[in-house]
Amino acid sequence: LAHALASLLDEAPGDPLVREHVVVQGRGMALWLMLELSRRHGISANTEFPFPRRFIEHAFSAVLGAEAIAPEATAPELLRWLVLSELPSHLERPEFEKLRRYVTDDADGDRTFQLAQQIARVFDQYVTYRPELVLAWEREEDGDLEPRGQAWQPILWRALVGRLTGAHLARLDRSFQRTLIEIKPGSTLSGLPPRVSVFGISSLPPLYVRVFAALARHLPVHLYM
Repeated sequence: LAHALASLLDEAPGDPLVREHVVVQGRGMALWLMLELSRRHGISANTEFPFPRRFIEHAFSAVLGAEAIAPEATAPELLRWLVLSELPSHLERPEFEKLRRYVTDDADGDRTFQLAQQIARVFDQYVTYRPELVLAWEREEDGDLEPRGQAWQPILWRALVGRLTGAHLARLDRSFQRTLIEIKPGSTLSGLPPRVSVFGISSLPPLYVRVFAALARHLPVHLYM
């Protein structure tokens, strides 16, 4: 796969000074690829190795504008603080009974902090792996959509969304898809590279796959797997 990628990079897509984008799963893969490419080319330079999420956020920003993105909803560590701020005001509601019992007598706040961290992680996974779930919550179409015994989740999610300064990834995906449909296939997308490679990633959230598929109507997307 590295040999195939190196062969592709031998062919500059027009401007030889344009930075290549190779999406990888982790820093270790990026370092390994830099070594392999330097063996082939004598040097590895002017290549960016973003992680999938970073590239998806960059694509959204390029097409929709940076102001459309809510930083609190695209970084789990920031969403954690938002949860920590919002959660206490809901604990007296009957739907939050289990959470209220868990943080009872939490004098130093450790359990509350850990709980907020876990909630933020789960919500972040919902956004990328089950976007239809959180979008239904925002329409207050809870029904049987919330995980069993977790009726507090849609309530808390709606409260968090009301405090965001922009849109989360599930909403951005909808806007992104609609915007690209209106653009003629093959048109140059300002702010995005002329091509992108996705290297050695065994699985991606459905939301990410949709984004790469939409981009492929306008620029070459090469998958190495």
